[in-house]
Amino acid sequence: MKDKMKIYLKDNLCTIYKLTFNRIQQFFVQNGHEIVNSPNECDVIVIGTCAAFEADEDRSVNLLKSVQGINAPVYVYGCLTQVSPHKIPYKNTFASWRAKALVEKIVTDPKVGWDDITLPSEFRVKEDYRIYNPKKRFVGILTGCAFNCTYCPHKIGAGSIESRPEKEIVEQINSISKENPEIIILTGIDTASYGKDIGSSFSNLLSKVLENTTSIKFCIAQFNPEGLKDNYNELIRYFQDLRIIDIQIPIQTTSPRLLKLMNRNYLLSDVEKAINLIKEKNPKVLMRTDLMVGFPTETMAELDASIEFVVNNFDEVAVYGYEYKKNTMISSFPIDFYDENEIKKRVEYAYNKLKQSSILVHSGGQEVLSLLEVDKQKEKLKIN
Repeated sequence: MKDKMKIYLKDNLCTIYKLTFNRIQQFFVQNGHEIVNSPNECDVIVIGTCAAFEADEDRSVNLLKSVQGINAPVYVYGCLTQVSPHKIPYKNTFASWRAKALVEKIVTDPKVGWDDITLPSEFRVKEDYRIYNPKKRFVGILTGCAFNCTYCPHKIGAGSIESRPEKEIVEQINSISKENPEIIILTGIDTASYGKDIGSSFSNLLSKVLENTTSIKFCIAQFNPEGLKDNYNELIRYFQDLRIIDIQIPIQTTSPRLLKLMNRNYLLSDVEKAINLIKEKNPKVLMRTDLMVGFPTETMAELDASIEFVVNNFDEVAVYGYEYKKNTMISSFPIDFYDENEIKKRVEYAYNKLKQSSILVHSGGQEVLSLLEVDKQKEKLKIN
């Protein structure tokens, strides 16, 4: 290994793993290596990949293709290595939970250890943001996922949860506070499961976060509705705090039958009750959700009911079309699957019907441009 390597980093990762990718960069920099902007002038290439949707896989594969033929070893990191490994033409692959193994494979005698580097609260480069806002910071609270939804590649790609210690998170927020940010986003693929692996809970963490800050506003990303069951009264009380300005609760559907097929265990009546209680004392909070369309055996009546529920309870929705993944649990179920054209028709139907209401509508990671348009609209209206 050279004393000083030139390392090229490029990724198509989601928020929590963009933060991890920045941690990877910080590891290299703090150990005396140089980050370069072109793969043609590097000694090592590291590519971060996502597999949340087919569109993400395509973007990841294009990144891998962009460095083919370059005379430098390529290391591939992220969810694609587990969800669709056959799409990767390189042998050095590392799952999302193996970032430490990745960097220690490249730098065998680090002077600064991986564990000595705190998870950053910003992305590596401004280009990684849909809209860059220096007053907005991200605090990753855990990686991985604790749930086992039958359709979802996230658990396959991200593995089991690994929560950061409460003390470490609070200290990081206290440090960020000195820079006078306006908003901190508490993020992870599955924030509702925070603490299950370390004897804590999201409500315990949120109580300490709110106790140690005053003027900062908080957004809560990816809070699975099942998490509302844990410490319910305390959790609702913290969500009612006026400093909580944005909560994402991805419901996917309102059909009890489909929820059972999805292995998502909650009652929509409980979700609706929680939202009403939160908005009773925190009326300006932006409630966001995800709606999956075209799930196997879904009826149009079930889709209409889900649309109505979203309109009545949320301010923003990401409309996703179901995507078949052969290594997910549901792929082996003896049920009928809709073809791509039917799913596309249903997505368009749901999208147009939702657009007729007053809520914000986009297609999230499946169509990033629609998400960017909503982000621009929110920025213009000073929402978040």
